[in-house]
Amino acid sequence: MEYRSPQEKFYELPKQNFQSSNNFISRELEEKVHNLENEVTNKERIIPGKNEEINKYKEIITNLEKRVRELEIDVTEKIWIHKNLQMEKSREITFYGFWKDEEIYEHLKV
Repeated sequence: MEYRSPQEKFYELPKQNFQSSNNFISRELEEKVHNLENEVTNKERIIPGKNEEINKYKEIITNLEKRVRELEIDVTEKIWIHKNLQMEKSREITFYGFWKDEEIYEHLKV
């Protein structure tokens, strides 16, 4: 038996082996590309739906902001009024809790 280098052995292999393995690899790659294309297409279908939903919520927020401006509601002023009303109510209930000593003396002088 004579010695043959690995390169010589490689070149002597039938080309059919390589072609079949190449075909298998190319089919596998084509399948992966096809799956990726399908995945991208599905995600592209979802995006417009999400954009429509986002636009719907933006419109709702804009309408609410517009309504608040129309009513001219100042939230901080409303809270301040509410707190003062609560203080007035509690002042009637708990005399010493909210009256200063000076105010008590003024009422006693009368």
